[in-house]
Amino acid sequence: MSPKPANAALACFFFPFLSLTPRCWYGNSLLCIGWANTLLTVRLNYKSTAANTKVWYGEAGPLLPLDYWVVGLGIYDDSHLTVLSYYPSEDGQPLPPAVNVVSLQTGESLSEECLPIRGYEGYSAQDYALERNSTTPSSAAQPLYLLSPRSVVKILPRSVQDHIDWALEHDEYERAIAIASDRANGFSAEHITALREKHLEHLFAIDAIEKAAQLCPAYLGKDAKLWERWIARFNGNNKLQVLLPHIPLADPRLPLPVYTLILNYFLYNDVRSFLSLLRTWPRPQGDGNDLYDPKQLLHLLEGMVKSQKAQRGAKNNPFLLEALAELYAMTGAMEQAVDVYLENGLQNVENCSFFRWVEENGLVKHVKDKALQLFRLNVQQASVLLVEHMNEVNPNDVVQQLSSEPAFQEAYLRELFNRRTSEYNTEEFKALHALQLDLLLKFDSPDLLFFLETSQEYDVPTALNRCLHSAKPRIREAIYLYSRLGDTSRALHMIVQDLGDVDMALEFVQKWKDRDLWDDLVKYSISKPTFVGALLDRAGEYINAITLVQCIPPQMEIPQLKEKLVHVLDNYSLELELRQGCNTILTSDMAELYERLVKSKMAGIRLDPDALCTICQQELFQIRKATRTCPPPAVVAFHCSHLYHKTCLEHVCGRLDNVKEGEPVHLRCIRCESGESQEEKSLGLGLGQSHGLGQNLGLGLGLDTTGGELQFELQEAVDSD
Repeated sequence: MSPKPANAALACFFFPFLSLTPRCWYGNSLLCIGWANTLLTVRLNYKSTAANTKVWYGEAGPLLPLDYWVVGLGIYDDSHLTVLSYYPSEDGQPLPPAVNVVSLQTGESLSEECLPIRGYEGYSAQDYALERNSTTPSSAAQPLYLLSPRSVVKILPRSVQDHIDWALEHDEYERAIAIASDRANGFSAEHITALREKHLEHLFAIDAIEKAAQLCPAYLGKDAKLWERWIARFNGNNKLQVLLPHIPLADPRLPLPVYTLILNYFLYNDVRSFLSLLRTWPRPQGDGNDLYDPKQLLHLLEGMVKSQKAQRGAKNNPFLLEALAELYAMTGAMEQAVDVYLENGLQNVENCSFFRWVEENGLVKHVKDKALQLFRLNVQQASVLLVEHMNEVNPNDVVQQLSSEPAFQEAYLRELFNRRTSEYNTEEFKALHALQLDLLLKFDSPDLLFFLETSQEYDVPTALNRCLHSAKPRIREAIYLYSRLGDTSRALHMIVQDLGDVDMALEFVQKWKDRDLWDDLVKYSISKPTFVGALLDRAGEYINAITLVQCIPPQMEIPQLKEKLVHVLDNYSLELELRQGCNTILTSDMAELYERLVKSKMAGIRLDPDALCTICQQELFQIRKATRTCPPPAVVAFHCSHLYHKTCLEHVCGRLDNVKEGEPVHLRCIRCESGESQEEKSLGLGLGQSHGLGQNLGLGLGLDTTGGELQFELQEAVDSD
């Protein structure tokens, strides 16, 4: 059982009302007790005895400290308690009572409300009491009654509408909308919409127009009438440009007059945005579902352009002209749309639709004489258009039209060279190649070297002279041209003396694979310590290190010379070790391969006992006819699979070679056209006499029946050469 609070006796002495302990029942099993400034919960339970009787006992929860004195207790809901609180005054003046909603588990106060009781200045704590009709917790709001000597106050939890009203009074519209949007609170869609519109009006009142525009998609949803009303509201405040990114074009689709209103607003206030809308909004299709009527807008713009032209000194807004061209294109007047750009001197137009119209509608011939105007509109797009249609617009004509603007000529020729290299790199355009060379030099273009390497239609000596004598000499280009003329030594000299690029010099010499160039490189570099050091680093690969060291002047100081010489010696030592290792491996491999060769030469071959002689077509071995006095004939077998009686082969080969009697006969396979079969060629074997191992050029098998036994003698051909 929990002990009494430590200050309970003192509290009862100063506050006699505390001797009457406030209590509150939650049903029949939970008792809440307030004592001084603490709260205690006691849960009643029972256990059955052997006599089948119930013994009740109480389980006390933790003692929860509070910041006030407990005057009365009441039920709020199944997990919270209503506490009538009294705060002692430090100056002795009575304070009005308060109502706290407290958690049964922690004692934490979730809400506190001060009750302005009439005449509280003359009351003390024992003059108040808190009563309730029911002791059963309920989800429905149950009233409590605060009793005082002169009044009875009915206490009810705040309703949802109370919370909304409070939020609106404190300008917390988003909180009020969130409460009303909770389905559990049962507010209608009309009520929620009204709250949202109040919020938007409030934002207009405090000049938070951008936030109001951002909230419109969420607040207005798919209600076309609401959108129409608020678009008019923004238009009335001249803030339609803020709402523009959020205006729906579909779902909901607003009436045509609404979109027309928007376009008219921007036409008179922001022509650039008007042009952007024409390009980004869905284009009218004439099917009754268009956002606006392009013919109506076209009539309006034509009048505006004419009125501006009528004013002296007034210049037409370029965005207005582009919008006029867009509307001409929408209504199918493509040539008029193109002429708007060409006849009004528009320049440097971004995101221009002009070139797309020309391409898609086959209007290249319509603009082929207006190359200068095209380039003033957009250099890159004009270049691409004219290059892609070079068969319709001759490049010589284009260059002639651009004669007053060399920069345009250079841009066009560069695009022509890059996109149509094969067609442009011909004798027909040789004059343009010469012009392009001059333009590349004039504008110091980084593409000059690529042009020189790719073009075949310029005079190399002339190009070299211009590269050397231009305002800014082009050394790398001159090096390439010297090498193209075959003067690689002069080119290498320029790399060393003018560029001082070690890596480029080495790469150049390696590319040409000319031994004399290495000597020239040493000669040109010997006065430059940096080059000499770089050559020492690469000594042994292409340059003789001894020769290089002997050429170094005695007084030259080379950075890190000691390390470089050590590196050279290490490379030579490594090379010697590698050579010795390779020789050892080669010797071992040679011995192994020779041994395998000998074994393969000594291996026998399998012959068919029923085989026939290729010449006489008689039984090859004739073992059944053999006797001691008449042994079977000798047999010669070649790797090409042809088999012969030795006597037959000797007779035929002797006749073919006109061999005299008694002279040796060169045996070979007479069936093979060249005297050697393909297999023998692959094995490195020749066809010769089958007589004596290591002396014959053919591979033969001799048969001897001396002594009544068959004896096989394998004879291999080894070429004496």
